[in-house]
Amino acid sequence: MLGEGQISPRDIYARKTIEIIDVKATEERKNTLLAELVPVYRIDENLTQERKKEYISFFQELETIRSTIPQQGISFEKKEEFFRKWKITSGVFDWFMEAPPEKFERIKEVFFSNMEKNLSQPIREGEIEQKILESYSAYERMNLEVDEIRVLNLLTSRFLKPNARVDLVENEKLREQVIKNVEPVKRYIQKGQILVKKGTVVTHTDLESLRALGLVSEQYESYLLFALGILIVFTVVFEYSFIKKFASEIIQKNSFLLIRILTITGVIALNALSLRFSWYLILLAAVPFILYTLMGRNLALCESLILFPLLMWGERADFMRSLYIFMNLFLPLFLLDKTIKRRDLVKTGFWIALVNIMMVIIFGLQEGNTHLEFLINSVYGFGGAIISSIAALGGISLFETTFHVATDFRLLELVNPTHPLLKRLMMEAPGTYSHSLMMANLAEAAADAIGANPLLARAGA
Repeated sequence: MLGEGQISPRDIYARKTIEIIDVKATEERKNTLLAELVPVYRIDENLTQERKKEYISFFQELETIRSTIPQQGISFEKKEEFFRKWKITSGVFDWFMEAPPEKFERIKEVFFSNMEKNLSQPIREGEIEQKILESYSAYERMNLEVDEIRVLNLLTSRFLKPNARVDLVENEKLREQVIKNVEPVKRYIQKGQILVKKGTVVTHTDLESLRALGLVSEQYESYLLFALGILIVFTVVFEYSFIKKFASEIIQKNSFLLIRILTITGVIALNALSLRFSWYLILLAAVPFILYTLMGRNLALCESLILFPLLMWGERADFMRSLYIFMNLFLPLFLLDKTIKRRDLVKTGFWIALVNIMMVIIFGLQEGNTHLEFLINSVYGFGGAIISSIAALGGISLFETTFHVATDFRLLELVNPTHPLLKRLMMEAPGTYSHSLMMANLAEAAADAIGANPLLARAGA
């Protein structure tokens, strides 16, 4: 069963048009929305009370010191202790000690009012500088003296601190609302669309599409095996019935059965190699070429009828590829004559090459190919037919010699007047030679009239 990260052994097509939810893309959209979510903060009452207590205590100590200065003064050690505790400068301290009561009270009132205003709303860590700047601007707009504004600015910078914390409950509600409202990312798969190309790595997205179409389940694999078993049984029964009725001599000769198996196996193996370059470079025409020449039209037709559905199944071929395979398997059967010469195979291969180029042009126009793709595919189509005819010539010669099969090629050599035996007969027994030629002509005409092999009749006569 195909899994993520594996190499696809074939092109996988969608068998119907469906709408699927892209789980990965939907998850990415959800994460993006959650990342953009602004956290909700609320006032931390404990922190707020601590902030208020701090600056209130500061002014209480100032008032205590101001009340004791006229009678006792203040020691250097006590001032240093005050500076360390409240982290203020000596200039601010001296200003508070020397300020008239009305100024002191005004500064205290303005500062308390500003702090109450700011601490009544949540202040986050990143907002503190903005709040301080806003306080500076508020002081500038008041009818205050310069020294008073400077002191207020210093106190605000010292005592205004964050008082907010994240509201976990509200944030969780917001997250749930965002997740609930996320629109799923949908993808549409059209019938006939290539989901995974042959030789490519299967990705998570590809696997989701295949699962949505039910193409990677164990049940689907079982159906495929069952269907393949039925197809194989049907083809075996069909082939046996066809051979028994139309070419019964094949069953009686083991050499013919072996030739048939070697031909199909060899051509399919070569075709598998050529398909690595392009699916236009197919060598299937070699099968009818070889079998037609060695065993006749009936057996070649039988093998083409069997190979065609099996190849369609194995390649998961669409209409265009199926038509291309069909033409290469069956066109040789209609173009070859009863009597086959070696040049006939090359000539037929050339005609098939032209048909291939024509189909390449038609398919390319439908797919919108570029000029370069037209040229490359045409070269592959032309080359596939020519290579098929050349491979067939080599295979025929090999089987003819190895299994001693009397092909039309061999019979043409035997009836050629330049054959050494016929030349000797003509020289030593002219009468017998003339008589044999007359009998050969009669036998050839009779065989041609009844649809038998005229070359075989002529050579036998």
